[in-house]
Amino acid sequence: MGKSNHFFVVKMADLGFAYPTSDFAKYMHFQFFGSRLRQYRTDSKGRGKRRLKKHSRVVLIALSVMTGIILVTVLQPILWPSGFGLSQKTFWDWLELLIIPLSLVIFSFFLQNRQKNQEDKQRELLRERERTQQQEQNRRDEEKAKEEVIQIYFDRISTLLINGELLSIASRERHEVTEEQLNQLNAAKAVIRARTLSVLRRFSDDGERKSSVVRFLIETEVISKIGVRLSHADLGEANLMFADLSGTVLNGANMSKADLTGADLSRADLSNADLRNANIGNSSLAGCLLFSTNLSNSILVGADLSSAQLSGAILSGSIVDLANFDNAVLKGTALINTDLSLSHVTLNQISQALLCNTILPKGMALDSNRDCEKFEVDFQKVEG
Repeated sequence: MGKSNHFFVVKMADLGFAYPTSDFAKYMHFQFFGSRLRQYRTDSKGRGKRRLKKHSRVVLIALSVMTGIILVTVLQPILWPSGFGLSQKTFWDWLELLIIPLSLVIFSFFLQNRQKNQEDKQRELLRERERTQQQEQNRRDEEKAKEEVIQIYFDRISTLLINGELLSIASRERHEVTEEQLNQLNAAKAVIRARTLSVLRRFSDDGERKSSVVRFLIETEVISKIGVRLSHADLGEANLMFADLSGTVLNGANMSKADLTGADLSRADLSNADLRNANIGNSSLAGCLLFSTNLSNSILVGADLSSAQLSGAILSGSIVDLANFDNAVLKGTALINTDLSLSHVTLNQISQALLCNTILPKGMALDSNRDCEKFEVDFQKVEG
């Protein structure tokens, strides 16, 4: 049959089926598939998007149909010369019938894929917001727990001091104290020391609360009168500016990166302590025990080290401008990359020290690199 102005009728064998291909028919196709697409998008809001796998199947089916049309068009003259009544249909005729629905399928696929990506991004942003909120809540909970710990510590130590009248006992002369009271005092000192070391470990990354603990012990005279030792205490990064720690036993303590500016450490025992990168400027270390103390990269500007015992101490890269070393013992002290040109130190003191790349005071006839070979052998130990 021929082509009219409005319809092109195709007979499907003996079924008498007519398929319209006019502009009106295309319009009706568009309306049909458009309504289906809108319905699909509406339904998807209630049940969620279809998976990418399903869309892939749709595209695969469309490609398979197109491939089939191509094969039929190419092979029809050979395999079916009579054409089964379809000889007048060309590949482009078939493609014209399918172009609109295929376009809608492809458009639907990319639209849904884009919507899925946007929803995935929204879900990821929501998860990230929830993680941030959870982290903030965890931080607040941790801060609250730390505050509770330190308050409990303060309360228990205060109760122990008051109920046991420890300060009163410690203030008496030795002959005025009974053996029972002395045993009570010693037991209390052990308890306070154990609880203090424990709470300091609890605040290993909290320099502010470490400072609060030490200042509490100073203000309650637990250190000065009762004589509680802080050996091997963790005071790293603590702010102890102008703190009165005179006579305090701090041997083996970790005080790296601590701020001890203007602190009174006179007669304190800092043997084997870690004072790397600490700020000890303008502090008093007079008569301080610094045997084998690591003072690498510390700031000792204007510090008073008179009569201090620095045997075996390490001053590698330390800043000691205007430091006072009067009568200080520097036997075996490692002075590596240290500038002593502005320090108060004598030839006799420096001659007992170990020198490597040391800047000496003007006029001193010593080899500033005489001991570098020793440090090359045991340099890691010296650096600590």
